[in-house]
Amino acid sequence: MFEKQKSALGKLDVRYSYLILALALLSFLVTLALPHIGEEGVYTISSYEMWYKQHFLYPILYGVNYGRPPLYNWLIIPIASLIGWSKMILAARLITLLATIGTGLVLAFLSKRLFKESGFALFALLVYLTGDALMYHGWIAYSDPLFGFFILTAIAFLWLANTEERYSFIWLAALSITAAFLTKALTAYVFYFLAFALFARQAGKRAFILKPANLLAQCLIIGFPLVWGALTSGSNGVGMVQDVLHKFALHGFGAYFKQLVFFPLEIVLRFLPASGLAAYFFFTKRITEPEKEPCMMATLSWLIVLSFIPYWFAPDTSSRYVLPLYPLIALWIARVLWRLKEVNVKHCLKWFLAAVVVKYVLVLGLLPYYQARYRADALSIAKQILAKTKDTPLYINDPTATGLSITAAVDVLRYPAPPLTFPSLAKEADYFVINKQIDPSVGNLYETFVLDKQKNKIYLLCKGKACNS
Repeated sequence: MFEKQKSALGKLDVRYSYLILALALLSFLVTLALPHIGEEGVYTISSYEMWYKQHFLYPILYGVNYGRPPLYNWLIIPIASLIGWSKMILAARLITLLATIGTGLVLAFLSKRLFKESGFALFALLVYLTGDALMYHGWIAYSDPLFGFFILTAIAFLWLANTEERYSFIWLAALSITAAFLTKALTAYVFYFLAFALFARQAGKRAFILKPANLLAQCLIIGFPLVWGALTSGSNGVGMVQDVLHKFALHGFGAYFKQLVFFPLEIVLRFLPASGLAAYFFFTKRITEPEKEPCMMATLSWLIVLSFIPYWFAPDTSSRYVLPLYPLIALWIARVLWRLKEVNVKHCLKWFLAAVVVKYVLVLGLLPYYQARYRADALSIAKQILAKTKDTPLYINDPTATGLSITAAVDVLRYPAPPLTFPSLAKEADYFVINKQIDPSVGNLYETFVLDKQKNKIYLLCKGKACNS
């Protein structure tokens, strides 16, 4: 009788779960219209410059090679061209949103194929979509969500290829990890080959994953960055290698201690409320049901730990660098919570709904207030700058988040004039420079613009005859 009363999805309340999922997905749409936040301008501006100059081999930022692969830009450009470059932040966030949803779907697909329990795939999806992916990194216009999507897809196909002995999945994994590299960085291969090495050691599967056809795919994966480096004359490859080495630069004992202690804690906090619920139920000894797939859970645990270690010991690391691990961590937490009794799983759903409600409060209330008080109105500042400079050549020497936001606005407002570049690329002797500080080596102070209620400022400097205009 008890079994008959249970939901078609096992422990889950089906309608309640889909309601939470729908509200979570709808909350992403609310974020699309927000102005530039943080360093989102990096990819909107570089996409605009690539489109303007019809140069698509690698991103250009402020007129110079940005040193990263261009796949994220390639996806932004056709959408921004269609809806208008004044909405380029919308185009970039649409790509991020689709990547986040795609990551969730791949996670659900992997969960269903590996654990084969009714309702668990939906539960794992809810764990993923009610943490940091919901609050920030799932909608912000950075390349990391797309990077994470391709890496998860590659690992998922590699894992399923090993468990189900499917050659097609090996090649899908190879295509996915190549797309991940083209999205951001060489570190895609760190996640992938750690997973490959782990799966290759699984008992009874070694013969399949190491078969010649599968090894050929891995050789092609390794060879692709070399081909790409040749196409870009090696400039992007050198930049990516230097970027990785910079993360391990020596910063003193204090920086390492802070990283070792606080970085794992930060990741745990980014999975609230699910991580907090898992800790609470564990310490109150309410996780009583045994794990039905202990071998899968062990593999998942090793996969997370081995992939996390390189970033844990790199003192110059941000939580977004381990975004490819987010869905795997969500899967691990979901397995822990899934071992609760049905009534406690339903308590988890209430907390997930609360997280979605908090997201709406943040996006519709607190974030606009924060933007108005602590962040510049980039569009207004851009209009003031253009009114001062008129037709005089204008350059940018501010790579900060504020400078990027203002540059994005200026570029669109003054089209068809060329996008702003660094003053080092100036061909004229007389021009203006948007600068983050007063710097006589760059130019003379012409105008000061107050950015926000905290009295932060940005400066318009002048060179040559521009100072007399």
